[in-house]
Amino acid sequence: MQIQAIEQLARENGIDFKNATTAQSYVLKAHLIPDNSNPYDSDIVSVNINNHTVGYFDHQPARNFLDQLEEKGLSGQATICNAMITKSADADGKKPGYGIRLDIEISSDA
Repeated sequence: MQIQAIEQLARENGIDFKNATTAQSYVLKAHLIPDNSNPYDSDIVSVNINNHTVGYFDHQPARNFLDQLEEKGLSGQATICNAMITKSADADGKKPGYGIRLDIEISSDA
């Protein structure tokens, strides 16, 4: 996950994670973009929010997602979904924890 990209998104969208005393979450639109240009792995799906890459699918979920797109005749096309950005409250001086939950279902391997 790209922590700097998430923090930049927060600033651009008026999300005040810095003054949070409890866990918080915010919903934005995410673009899920297949990327077959990587010479080492053609099963890559990036997660972009407001033109910031905030993360990538792990290999198997990416492969499953790409298979779903292909089954629907949508190979290579970007998909838009809701993304909930969360930040856990700082605890014991540790770095804050960010998370992104996507509002999609990805089939698992049979």
